[in-house]
Order: sequence, then C-alpha cells, then structure tokens
Amino acid sequence: RAFYSEADLVFVGDKTIFLRFFSDRANSYYMPYAVNNIFNPIKAELKYDIAFIGNLKFNERIRRIELLKKHFNIFISSNHYMDEANTLMNQSKIIFNTCDGKEINMRVFEALGTGRLLVTERVEYLDELFTDKEHLVTYSDDFDLIEKLEYLTLVHANNYIKYKLDRKFVI
Repeated sequence: RAFYSEADLVFVGDKTIFLRFFSDRANSYYMPYAVNNIFNPIKAELKYDIAFIGNLKFNERIRRIELLKKHFNIFISSNHYMDEANTLMNQSKIIFNTCDGKEINMRVFEALGTGRLLVTERVEYLDELFTDKEHLVTYSDDFDLIEKLEYLTLVHANNYIKYKLDRKFVI
C-alpha cells in the first residue's frame, strides 16, 4: 500500500523492504521500527517456557510452529494485542519469532521491549540494530532453532543473555 501512496514523505521500518521498493523514490527514508511503552517489563508469573504471539496466516510460520509443537510445550496466541500481548510475553521465559518475509518485523521490538529472551530468525540487517547472544538469540534454520531452544529451555532463559537490553534500543 505505501508503495503506491502519493504521500509527501514515506518512512519504511525495515531496511530490506526499503532497499527493495523505496530507495530510488524521492522523499522516502529508512527509519527502523521502535516500540512504545505498552511493551515493557511487568511483574508476571512465569507460565510458559516458550510463547508465540502473532497471526497464523503465513504457511512458513504455521510450519515452524507445528515443528515446535512436536518438541516443546509452546503457548500460541493469535488474537492478543497491546496490553494483553505484553502480559503474555512477560509470562514467558522465551518469546519465539519467525520472519516470514525475511524482514525485521515489529515483534522483534515488542518482545525486546518486555525484557524477555527473544529467539528470532536471522535476517539481513538485524545485526545493524542488535547483537546476537547479547540482545537476542538468532537461528538460521529448523535444526538450529530446535537445538537452541532445547538448550535455552534447560538453562534459565533469563540468565542466558549477558546484557540486559537497555530500552533505549527499542523505544
């Protein structure tokens, strides 16, 4: 939709999309996503080892979640937003994310805003914003994902990240 927009200015939150569709368009700019204060650490009982909060309309996402269900007790929610999503993420040791379009999606920023451990797909330009195994944990394929989640569910996920992400990175 934004590609066909006649807006005077266009800001694109993902660098891959910006370079693919907008870099040669006048008055279009790459500006990484951020998150508002709705997504923040709250005191919540840890109920889930792994949670996925998001929609289930993409085939690759559904396939990955089905794979995880074979190996883990994973909480899946496709109809919780904002405050509810924040609470559910705060009740989870690990937040799982997949990037179906191979782009950095908003869930990365929302999950990091909660202060919980995010395990997300390794995508281009993510390392320009965050450091793997410092701010989050990335995976490259199904085998890598299962291996990392098996390890992280054995150790206390909150102790895995060496550096507590400063909220200024995502706000």
